[in-house]
Amino acid sequence: MYFIIDDVLFKESKSLNLELNDFTNMKITNIPFPRLTLQQYGLISFAIAFTVSFILIVFQPFGTEKFTHTHKNLILSGYGISVFITMSTFYFFSKKVIHKNKEDQWTIIYEMIDLFLVFILSLFASYVYSIEIFDGSYHAKQMFYFLFNAFKVSILPILGCLAYLYFRWKDVVRSSIQISQEDKMEGKLTLILGNNKSDQVEATADEIIMAQAQVINVMLHISKNGKTQRHILRSTLKQIKEQLDDAVFIQAHRSYIINQSKIKSISGNKSKAQIQIEGYEKNIPISRNVYDTLKPIFN
Repeated sequence: MYFIIDDVLFKESKSLNLELNDFTNMKITNIPFPRLTLQQYGLISFAIAFTVSFILIVFQPFGTEKFTHTHKNLILSGYGISVFITMSTFYFFSKKVIHKNKEDQWTIIYEMIDLFLVFILSLFASYVYSIEIFDGSYHAKQMFYFLFNAFKVSILPILGCLAYLYFRWKDVVRSSIQISQEDKMEGKLTLILGNNKSDQVEATADEIIMAQAQVINVMLHISKNGKTQRHILRSTLKQIKEQLDDAVFIQAHRSYIINQSKIKSISGNKSKAQIQIEGYEKNIPISRNVYDTLKPIFN
């Protein structure tokens, strides 16, 4: 088996034990990230806009306590509305223009670029709203200082968010799944890393820990050489389930398909049961039907 990374050809052999995750994620630009759906982005935009309005109305910072008007609360809530409109408009602009056709190649760098831009634009929208509402005037120098200060305010939160996403997603590989009927009968599958069919990793049924649904993607957890690898696949849980052996795997929950041999214990009662499995730190919820099936086995 051969691996091509950054135009360098490697050959797998007994003397050369290659850890795929070690070099596919060398660059931060390679780290995949599932792009937010319109519904998710809308909820986040609404939450941020509501928070902005709430802070201005309740705590009245930036001298707003001195502002008096019959419709003061409505005027202050306008800042939150301008933020919501800006964020919503930017989402479509980013999807159709800035990052057009990059849904399948979305990374944390793209996410950070969008986060930075929408933050600056939201602050600028608030600035324009202030000028228009309070009959101010526009000055190039004033705008420059505003954008410069906005950059200073945003850079630390953006870097902090980038660091958080990096450490949470640095070991994830964007992959596609390839499986034949013969492979299915033998209980194995082949994962193609990225867009290069030369970069492959095979996994047997015993090495597959679970598949976890993530809106428009599936996170596949596999155990290789004592380490857990995470592969994000552009697929659905239903499609993954069709390619796995029902005798080995069970859909414990609408968002999880697990390898029954990896189950360590079951806790809770029928209405709120959870499973602990090898290679995954968090507990996994299970449905009532699955609880009735598995509880006698692990009692």
